[in-house]
Amino acid sequence: MDMKSLWVHIGLAKTATTTLQGMLFSRHPEIGYLGKNRVPNERAREALIRFTRTPESKFDFEDTRSVFYELIQQHERMESQKRILLLSEEDLTTFRFIDPGFCASRLRRMFPDARILLVIREPMEWLQSMYFFRLSLRFPETLDGFNAWLKNGLERRFVRTDIGQIQIGTLLDYYVDCFSAEKITVLRYEDLVSDGRQFIISLSELLGVDPQIALALFYAEGGAPFRKLRVTEKQKMFFEKYKLVIQGRYLEYMDELRPLMATLGGAQRRRAMEMIPTDLNGDRTVIETELKNVSAFLDRACQTEFLESRSASAEADPDLKERVIEIWKPGARVIASRFNSSVNAYFAEPVSAS
Repeated sequence: MDMKSLWVHIGLAKTATTTLQGMLFSRHPEIGYLGKNRVPNERAREALIRFTRTPESKFDFEDTRSVFYELIQQHERMESQKRILLLSEEDLTTFRFIDPGFCASRLRRMFPDARILLVIREPMEWLQSMYFFRLSLRFPETLDGFNAWLKNGLERRFVRTDIGQIQIGTLLDYYVDCFSAEKITVLRYEDLVSDGRQFIISLSELLGVDPQIALALFYAEGGAPFRKLRVTEKQKMFFEKYKLVIQGRYLEYMDELRPLMATLGGAQRRRAMEMIPTDLNGDRTVIETELKNVSAFLDRACQTEFLESRSASAEADPDLKERVIEIWKPGARVIASRFNSSVNAYFAEPVSAS
């Protein structure tokens, strides 16, 4: 297979990446999928983690490349109908693990003729979505609220944070330097939300695969699988109570769980009770892991009650919002000038290409 037919979808996270991976990239018969989700190769999954998280001093490039070349050869030998190869991994753009400039450089070394696909999203909406996702996982930095999380990320200059991805201009510079602007396509998440059918057709034509097959896969998932329910106010309050665990106030946290447990049926209630740690004087890491598991179980089991409340809000303080927009705008100008994609709907005032 000609390596020029290889695409790399680099994210962003929270722009329907998991949906595209599961619905289209890994299932379209004309795509030789190399990862992330649903790639039937454990070595490839592990290699992607190393690729996006390992510092330069510890990264074994040749070993990682051999994994993907083996997977490519499998597609070539066994599935001649494959028209393209595609790798999808949103951590290629995150600042949480390593500087994404290293990821871009590694991709260029491994797949020098690859074409790059980036999906963007309005920055404040993106931040809210990322915040609620991390809050649902009980990340400690989210437990004091959206503005504290955002302010902390800005003050840390994005080092090991999710917030670094609002530097969309920096991310694009990395990939332009490694692959050239002509090999990069920028799409908008909002276009997928507003007209999923046309987005899937356009994406399929861009990749060079049959759009009718892609549409069939799209409609098999209900036509709008990316429309996830947002965190509700009740869920948000429930997640934030996990701060008691971080503070070592385990008994108080279990008191907060009891009203939810009372709403469960007998079997589920017994299961939740079995998960509660019996020794609160033991290893702190073990206790916190067990309580997080209980919390996650209750989150799933109490969905009906949680959905009774309205969607949670996460509004940024005006000064923080202004800082985010100013950080994002240089990238918006790059998108307008180099990638012919309008982002003016993201801003109160038009963004010129100059």
